[in-house]
Amino acid sequence: MDFWVGLDVGGTKLSASLVFRDGEPLNLGYVNLSSLSDLREKASELLCGYSLEDARGIGVGVAGWVSNASSSVLFSPHRPELVDIQVADLLSNGSLTCIVVENDANCAALAEADSSLGLFSVTINFGTGIGMSALYEGRLFKGADGLFGELGHCYVGGSSLCECGATGCLEAELRSCFISESDDIETATRKKSRYIELAARGVGWVVRILNPAEVVVGGGVPLGWSNFLEELSLEVSRYIPSSQRFVLPVFRNATYKEYSGSVGAALLARSIFD
Repeated sequence: MDFWVGLDVGGTKLSASLVFRDGEPLNLGYVNLSSLSDLREKASELLCGYSLEDARGIGVGVAGWVSNASSSVLFSPHRPELVDIQVADLLSNGSLTCIVVENDANCAALAEADSSLGLFSVTINFGTGIGMSALYEGRLFKGADGLFGELGHCYVGGSSLCECGATGCLEAELRSCFISESDDIETATRKKSRYIELAARGVGWVVRILNPAEVVVGGGVPLGWSNFLEELSLEVSRYIPSSQRFVLPVFRNATYKEYSGSVGAALLARSIFD
């Protein structure tokens, strides 16, 4: 049976999905990934009897900026060890050649391609980092060098030091709003309110500048926040009042939720190695 593997190497976890020639993707779960040296072992663990060597192709989504020219990782705030290495070697010591590497947010967008066909669609992931990608008429828009969509590293103000080395990045300010076990109800409520305010400000920039027809919301944060989409879209509408007659995009949740990156990576591999 023909199948393609998708792996999503996030800031803290690894997820895996399979795509077959026909039918829905098979999502295989996720595990913590503290070191890239464990990538092959953890991937094999997730594959549950399927083999990397038997796959027709492997797609790997990474939390980093991937060059159009070389497909190498130019920079990765959360996984600096990814920079200038060969991911194929991590998976197979060079024995596997049918491997494609792409930014994880771009992979998440590709997982939405069927449902977003014909639209200018933007996908934004809220998690450890803030990833953004775009589809225009079903095709991935990557920018001149492959670095389109680094919304998380745009300056929003504040004093939080980002892992990218700058201060006041949207991503860093949002992470400072994460709720800890020691927070009381008042503190937690204040942090949630601030998170939505900052997130909506960032999405508002995207809507103003790109005028997308659709905003797809994914990542880990919405999974544990039942009305995140509703709160976010309402706050964005406050930044863009109806009096301006600016058409707001449709907001919806990511189709494959926490597996969007790995599903998109597998679909990318199928499109290349079929």
